[in-house]
This record gives sequence, C-alpha cells and structure tokens, in this order.
Amino acid sequence: MTLVFTASRDTVRYIRERLGDLRLAWCTGNRAGLASILLPRRVVLGWFRESLEATPGPRHLVVTDVAAEGLDLQRAARVVHYDLPWTPMRLAQREGRAVRLGSRHSEVEVVRFAPVPILERSLHLEAILARKAKLPATAGLGVGGRHIWRWRTELAEHYGESDATAGVAQVLSPHRGLLAGFAFYSGSNPQERLSSTIGWLEIEAGWTETPEVIADRLNSAAAQTKRMGVDAERLAEYLALLTPLIRKRLLLTSGRRWLSPDPKPAARQVAARLRQLIGQAARLRHHDSLRELEQMLGFVSGGHTAGEEMLLERLVEGPTLELTSRLSRVAAAQARWHGVEARITGLIVFSPDSVD
Repeated sequence: MTLVFTASRDTVRYIRERLGDLRLAWCTGNRAGLASILLPRRVVLGWFRESLEATPGPRHLVVTDVAAEGLDLQRAARVVHYDLPWTPMRLAQREGRAVRLGSRHSEVEVVRFAPVPILERSLHLEAILARKAKLPATAGLGVGGRHIWRWRTELAEHYGESDATAGVAQVLSPHRGLLAGFAFYSGSNPQERLSSTIGWLEIEAGWTETPEVIADRLNSAAAQTKRMGVDAERLAEYLALLTPLIRKRLLLTSGRRWLSPDPKPAARQVAARLRQLIGQAARLRHHDSLRELEQMLGFVSGGHTAGEEMLLERLVEGPTLELTSRLSRVAAAQARWHGVEARITGLIVFSPDSVD
C-alpha cells in the first residue's frame, strides 16, 4: 500500500481526477472518500491502519499534511512526497506515519518528487529544506547540536578528576601544532571568569575549534607519560600566531554587541525617563544613584538583542521602581564585559621530535 502526501486539497483533487482508474482513497481534513464517493474518514483510514492479512479496499491513499496529523498507518509499504513541505520536520512526520512500531514491513520505501529545474530555481525548495534542517544543530539542539554544548561537558567529565596545572608542556605526536586554552576575566573582578576557549593551531592550517580535533589532541596529550622539554623557538612562533587571534576576540567583547543604525522608539522613551531621573539624582546629590542611572543610560543608548528590545518595550510605561530594578540588573551584567582581561590558561606543543 502507498501513502501519497501533498501540501493542499487542490493537489489531492488533481491527482484523484487524473488517476481515476486506480480508484484512489483520499483524505483532506474532515473529508474523505474513494474516487468520487464520499465515505467516513474512519473507514478510509482503517484500510491502511488495520493489520489484517486480506482486507478488500484501495491500495493507495492520497492525503494532505493536515489530514495525516496523528495517524498511525502501519500497512503502508511506500511513502510518496508528491510535493515538498516547507520544513524538514514535516518530511519526518510524513514518513513517520508508516514507519511505526507494529508495521508489517521491515523497510518502507520513500519516494520524493523533486520540482522541475526551472521551478526549483525560482522556489529553492530543496535549498530551503536543507538550510532549515541545519537550524537545530546551529542552535545546539538535537544530535547534530552536540558540537556546540555536549562535547565540552563530556570532556570535562572525562578529565575532571585528573591532575592538571596551568602552564606549558610538550608531547610527542605525529601531529605538529599547538593546543591552546585562553579565558576572559572581568576587569572589575579578576577572579570572575567570563568565558573560556580551547583550540588547535597549526602554522599552515591556522586555528580551529572543531570538537573532533580538540578531543583527539587532548586524548593524545593525556596518554603522554614521558616528560619532555619545550621547544622555545617553536612555542614563540605559535604565540606570534595566537596573539592576534586573542586580541581580535578581546576587541569583539569590548565593542557593541548589537549594532543598529537608529535607536528604537522604546529605547528613546526609556532613555528620556532615565534622563529625568538623572536630573533628580543630580539635584539631590545622590551620587550612588547617579552612577547607577548613568550605567543604565549607557546600556539603553547602545545596541540591543531582540530580547532586550522586548524588555525596553515593556518598561516604557512601567513603574519607575520596575524600570530601575530591571535595567540595573541588565546593565550590571553587560558592564562585566568592559575592561575584560585575557589570560592564557594552558599551552601544549605537539611535535614529532623530542626536545632534550
């Protein structure tokens, strides 16, 4: 049996009219039937859901995505994407209607009708689906998102109990390069680490933070048992390449996080309210309040993320106490990144040659 998925009722009608000799079963939301005959939805779907050895009825079912939501059609041996949906999730949901526990088939064939080249060049359906399929991994979600979050946790759990000290070491390895770690600390609180980075540096290939490469180099370093001297000349060469990279990261942290050509209306209105409060604090000579309000004004005058813009919109008409308390916390968090200090936390030189 075959499930044919379409994106609209008009397409179901188009297929039904042109393949009338096959007496196709069809379902579009609350309507269902066999060829031109209307039938109850439960009857039509039952032909494809029930696991009976010999059930008279149609062999092909044409449905829309909406009609197929929540269905468990275990008798289908083939899934046909007559046209493509707008999301990869919808593709997976379509195929999941047949690939279920209890299916009569060890394998379910999947057929996809690609748009003709001239139409694909206009709609870019395949490209859009491919790009959307990468979005969860880009955000650190799902199996594909492991490279953003989970791999660091796994390495920390693996090496967390090991004895380690900050400094420089060299290991014997077929790879030639530098495994480098550096961190940014708050200028106002030298003990507060804001972020940390680890990466692999090669003279020819440059810098990479690819999880697989870093994990492989860490494992190689951990397996090293022989104490070796450090090639000072080679280390200086690596540091000359590493320094501009750290400096560039440092400049990014001290710059505006979000650039916008003009302040949004909410930001201008909140700034106006803050200026009034600054004037009052200046007249009353409340120096601590004045300093905090000026810090808030600096935050409001800068660029903002989408979440910060929503916060400013809520604060436009809010009570003064809520305005100052919320902005005080946000501005203080942002101020941590001013006067940032960069520190190298560890360097491991990889070389196929030992140094006495």
